[in-house]
Amino acid sequence: MTSAALGTTVQLETFDGARDVDVAAGTQSGATVTLEDLGVTHLRGKGRGDLQVHIEVETPQDLNSEQRELLEQLATLRNERRTDATTVNTPSSGGFFSRLKDRFNDL
Repeated sequence: MTSAALGTTVQLETFDGARDVDVAAGTQSGATVTLEDLGVTHLRGKGRGDLQVHIEVETPQDLNSEQRELLEQLATLRNERRTDATTVNTPSSGGFFSRLKDRFNDL
């Protein structure tokens, strides 16, 4: 989660050996990074396809008290502090689906 938020470089095994993949700061789960010409060879043709790297950001489940406190401080600084099922910075309370959509947008 922090690597996706801050940005990092991950080493990935490809058909041609290990390659570094840059994960930009702020990368969201479900994002795709394209490594050009590192995919499989085209059938009946020349050249190779692109290798698509799909990013999955995992949310930590077992936080110790210090980690929880740091995340709460970050949420406060970003006006994301939760007091119940909705966030403080939600523009309008709206209906159930509106709150649900806003909740997914905060992830």
